[in-house]
Amino acid sequence: MVDGLAELRGQYPVVLFGVKVVDDQERVMKRQIFRQDDYLSPHDALTQLFSNSSFVRFPAIAIQRDVFGQVGYFNPDCKEPCDLEMWMRLFAKHGVYCCRSVTVAYRVHSQALTMGSFHGDTVRILLALFERLSELGMLTEREVERCKGLFFHSVCVGGGLATVAAGTLAGVSAGDGIIRVAGT
Repeated sequence: MVDGLAELRGQYPVVLFGVKVVDDQERVMKRQIFRQDDYLSPHDALTQLFSNSSFVRFPAIAIQRDVFGQVGYFNPDCKEPCDLEMWMRLFAKHGVYCCRSVTVAYRVHSQALTMGSFHGDTVRILLALFERLSELGMLTEREVERCKGLFFHSVCVGGGLATVAAGTLAGVSAGDGIIRVAGT
């Protein structure tokens, strides 16, 4: 990350790098990389952020220190999705520069804090964030609604598969690539 940031010479206040998503055995599950180095305008950055719940992997983002003075710090009132709320404020002001170089591994495992974070309170907070996104006026209402559908789809599919794989959903198990629901 340091080399990539040095190359950019402070030109972009918010920079996002690629990641390898690995399991608890360090096996690469997927590479989340950008096709090319590219700056996303605030509109495009917000569209990506609110269309894909995994667009920003926390250890792969770099933010210039003085930017926090401009947009503020994490809002603890937003609980689990406080990072999404922070990225929204950052991207609305600065956009994001995406670097295709992979700088970190992001580990997915059953003991991650995010595994238990999707519940009614989180959904209410996320819906409120979509309202705030709409109020920014950077995306049309149609774009916001499309983003909302894509975002919740990625959360439900990703979270549901992770829950099944971890075996923490009562009556559901996964084996040999087949999901089995008790009683079926």
